[in-house]
Amino acid sequence: MSKFSGLRLWFLCASFILVLVLAGCAGTPEPSRATSPSVVVPTTSSAPVFEKITVVPLTRTPISTAGKALAADIMDIDQQNHRLYLADTTAQGVDVFDISTKKAVFLTVIPTSSGVNGVCVAKPINKLYAGLNSNSIAIIDINPASPRLNQVIATVDTRDNTRTDCISYDPVDNKVYAANSNNLVTVIDGTTDKMITQITGLGPGLIQSRYNAKDGYVYQNSAAQNVIIQIDPKADILVKKMDIVDDASPCGLAINPKTNVGLLGNTSFPQHLTFWDFASQKVKSTSDAAGGADMVAYNPVADLFFAACSRADTGPVMAIFNGSDEKFITNVPTAEGAHNVAYDETNGMVYTIDETPSNAALVGFPWPYKK
Repeated sequence: MSKFSGLRLWFLCASFILVLVLAGCAGTPEPSRATSPSVVVPTTSSAPVFEKITVVPLTRTPISTAGKALAADIMDIDQQNHRLYLADTTAQGVDVFDISTKKAVFLTVIPTSSGVNGVCVAKPINKLYAGLNSNSIAIIDINPASPRLNQVIATVDTRDNTRTDCISYDPVDNKVYAANSNNLVTVIDGTTDKMITQITGLGPGLIQSRYNAKDGYVYQNSAAQNVIIQIDPKADILVKKMDIVDDASPCGLAINPKTNVGLLGNTSFPQHLTFWDFASQKVKSTSDAAGGADMVAYNPVADLFFAACSRADTGPVMAIFNGSDEKFITNVPTAEGAHNVAYDETNGMVYTIDETPSNAALVGFPWPYKK
């Protein structure tokens, strides 16, 4: 071998070694993560990555806003008559949808005296209660056989200077509980539609109340105070305020009476969701699988908790949890402003809204989802 050939061989070997060293410095690419076709693992590094996202096609039923931005709040379902009711502040009324099939159909707007915040179906008495910006409660006939169907049949003035927000119904005592944003809850007789009393001194930030069939109490949350308020519906008095301790600041509240556990719709940071044990009166667990929630719901037929996380760091999602053990199932991407939720037991559809300007709609997806 010539001297030149030896030098050339040495140079080639040295170059090869240098290439290997540089490749090692660059790092070995991470193997791709195998996922099912419907599961997407987010890769955004600037925000927390939630555990799982399941992409599901959304059905859409347009909501007319006459060129205005949609401002809609609570929704509720008459499961027997397949009607979904949406509090529509923009339309100053309650939107009614036929949900007898998997594709919702818009029917009408029930006009009210001002914008609507909360709605609650009281099925045993075939009435819908709506909390208004005018600090009052509109009572609507939803009996399909009634000549007054979809008409406001009575109005209760709370005589308060803050809007009436969310409403709950106690079917055992046939009473309605309507929260005004600041300080008080109005109690209405479901038979006479008259005010029974007002529970005052509750403090600011009152949003969602729920009747708990397990222990017979009504529970009212306060985002401003970070408390859950226990109300005795027999005497209509404040029993106690329970400090959540965990930084939740909940807007929403949903209860599974079988387990006596509730889900809080947390608005706090860092984002997470909280499960509350009503028996021990303390936090049972928390989940960082989702956050930035507003309305939450529990459905006994599906045995699922739903959290409408419109302000989630990764974008609007519907977080879904098992009802029996509160285990996280998945997040389903929804739409802009999708802060409310209702579950149709007949067709297995989850409903929320899309508040995108000029493209407002009631949106839904089937769950469990089968591709």
